[in-house]
Amino acid sequence: MIKLIATDLDGTIVPEGTFDINKEYDITFEKLLDRGIKIILASGRHANNIKKLLPIIKDRAYILSDNGATLLYKDKPIIKHYLNKETVRFLVDYLHNELECEVALSNDIGYFTEKRDKFINDNVFSDVKEVGYIVDSVFEYLENVTKLTVMSKNPNKVIALLKEKYESELHIVQSGSIWLDITQKDVNKGAGVKYIQNLLNIKKEETIGFGNSGNDISLLNECKEAYVVSDASDEVKKHATKIVPDVYNDGPLIELKSLEVLTKL
Repeated sequence: MIKLIATDLDGTIVPEGTFDINKEYDITFEKLLDRGIKIILASGRHANNIKKLLPIIKDRAYILSDNGATLLYKDKPIIKHYLNKETVRFLVDYLHNELECEVALSNDIGYFTEKRDKFINDNVFSDVKEVGYIVDSVFEYLENVTKLTVMSKNPNKVIALLKEKYESELHIVQSGSIWLDITQKDVNKGAGVKYIQNLLNIKKEETIGFGNSGNDISLLNECKEAYVVSDASDEVKKHATKIVPDVYNDGPLIELKSLEVLTKL
């Protein structure tokens, strides 16, 4: 019997970096919640961003944001993993000046990035004005940073360079086609899912998950059934029990609707 559903958002149930979600997701999740199934919305996005994406269930689902660094339920923080302030300061300088990356800090308020890159300013922040802030200097917002979001034209190269320096103290993972996330060591979606399983006394065998990217592997590994969308990388597909249609063809929604029908019986 399924008691818990954990799902990634970007590239899995919503096109990466957008708010173009099929509204049937919110409705279907609501029906599953009404039948006693718990929901985890696990994303690299900020919690406020997730709530905007799924307004019907935002106060009923567990929100595992910032790639696992923050866990909220009914707006109450359960977990907050903050990065060291001086580490953040050094990383921002290194990423900006040596690796030619763009960086957004995530803290309790929202995202903060600088007026450096037109793509980020015009696209990434265009729909999240109450969540994302473009500022003169991110060095004024180094308190209580849960995650660094990094944009790079070559994320694999940047990840390799960062891991060479920081793998023993930070969790560094690709989270999208041009994105990578940096959090505290051992902070990831899977750890968050496992925490909720223990909190609610739910077994792995009673959990299903959905994902598409490297930062979803830890989540998928905590689930009996792991659904991966068809355009995911081969590495992520290794952790799937079933491949489903991609985000543009609502593969996860098809599976969720099937589960919703089964729970009626």
